[in-house]
Amino acid sequence: DPAVYLSAARALEVAPERCLAVEDSVNGVRSAKAAGMVCVAVPAAGAVDAFGEADLVLGSLAEFDDRIWASTGTAPAPAAAGELASG
Repeated sequence: DPAVYLSAARALEVAPERCLAVEDSVNGVRSAKAAGMVCVAVPAAGAVDAFGEADLVLGSLAEFDDRIWASTGTAPAPAAAGELASG
């Protein structure tokens, strides 16, 4: 059910197709994709084959870095006013 993803996009005032979801379940990937979002899957070890619907599958969250944007054809949103840059 994409409702939770669509609700989050509305709350953020961002179009769903501008969102990137990170999921660890097949049903979560399906929901994110049904909402029109780009989805990165980080499945439990050994479950990679079931995540074919995801735009990108990572072996762990340690692989999540700035290369994600190019790999998924997305771009991070500009920092909100008053938001501190991390580094």
